[in-house]
Amino acid sequence: MKLKKLLVGTLSTIMLVSALSVSAAAEDTKYATGYLSWADGIASYYWGDDDNAGIEKAPKVDIVGNDTYTIDAKVYNATLDDASGEEIGGPVKGLAVLTVDLKLDDKKAEWADLYPDARIELVKVEIGGESISYDLNKLRDTPNWDATKELSGGTNILENSNLLRQNIYNSWGLGGGAFEPDAEKEYDSISVTFKVTGLPDSDNSGTNDDTGASGGSTDDKTTDSGDNKGGSDNASTGIESVAAVAAVALIAGGIVVGSRKRK
Repeated sequence: MKLKKLLVGTLSTIMLVSALSVSAAAEDTKYATGYLSWADGIASYYWGDDDNAGIEKAPKVDIVGNDTYTIDAKVYNATLDDASGEEIGGPVKGLAVLTVDLKLDDKKAEWADLYPDARIELVKVEIGGESISYDLNKLRDTPNWDATKELSGGTNILENSNLLRQNIYNSWGLGGGAFEPDAEKEYDSISVTFKVTGLPDSDNSGTNDDTGASGGSTDDKTTDSGDNKGGSDNASTGIESVAAVAAVALIAGGIVVGSRKRK
């Protein structure tokens, strides 16, 4: 009986410690929240929070390490009809702002202090399902919030101390545009693929939740206008290790018990 109690106690302790370790690891994997800031220049917009018009669901993704991410957004015309007062809906026409923003969850934290080498590199931009040709050399150098902590010009700027921004097109900012949008072309979707570099080395691999997110390869985190939650390969490995330890302990216990019975 003492041996059985010892085995149960040991296994319970191992499982508890493992659960706490996995939980702590999962909490530590997220560096920032990535999202698209967008505006059609008339009535449709999104700035990374609940105050939005013309976005079906918040186009966000958890940044869990140096990796390639894709954010897909469904957009619509939020202009109010003069007669009914209701949103017109349907495709959007025009573009005033499109940026990739990475915001630290801690509002008091600063990119320049925590991750001074972090950068956003554009990989692919699609508007209305059509791939857009862009030239980052067209982005003008943008004055930074603090010259002593300056990042690199208009391609990666600190919009504020805890928000790292990659301009794509910004008619309201000093960064300008990497392409010239067609003011008369209608669209109802935006997709931006980008790579994050300069974060501390990590073996983290993102996993998607059930809010409509769809993943590519392990090197590509994708969200379809929904939140993407990062996981960790180490987490699954830790669980498997605990299972292996538990199995060994049970086998060993069985051998000892069996040996005692034979005596």
